[in-house]
Amino acid sequence: MGILGAALATGISKMVSATWIIMHFRVGKHRALTLHFRNMRLRWHLTYPLVTIGLSPFISQLIASTIVIALNKQMLHYSGEVAIGAMGAIFSIWLNITRSILILMPALYFLPRFLGVDGVWLAYPFCDVVGFLVISIALICEIRQLKSGIATA
Repeated sequence: MGILGAALATGISKMVSATWIIMHFRVGKHRALTLHFRNMRLRWHLTYPLVTIGLSPFISQLIASTIVIALNKQMLHYSGEVAIGAMGAIFSIWLNITRSILILMPALYFLPRFLGVDGVWLAYPFCDVVGFLVISIALICEIRQLKSGIATA
């Protein structure tokens, strides 16, 4: 089933997990904590601080997800499912290991020494810029390699 199968499996697993958790709190009188739907309304005085803190990362993730969707559509059109898997593996390794350990941690150590608290705030954007540059270089090299492979085939 390919990508469709993976998407279906992911969606089904999320629904099963959510159902399991909800049933755990909803069923049985012996529960120490039970969920009541009447208590699940938003309270602005509690929600506003969460929204203000989480809005920036949400927008960043939304943009990143949109970019990944566009990349996947183009890869599927021009190369197929294998290329999507390879690109996903490359991005995953980069984002989880290289970016966090090799760029963010040193940035969090060195930038505040020169810029104070501003250095802490700037560590993430700095990491994003460096990450963008490294990924761009890797992508350019990969495209050149793919083009040379196509030209020789």
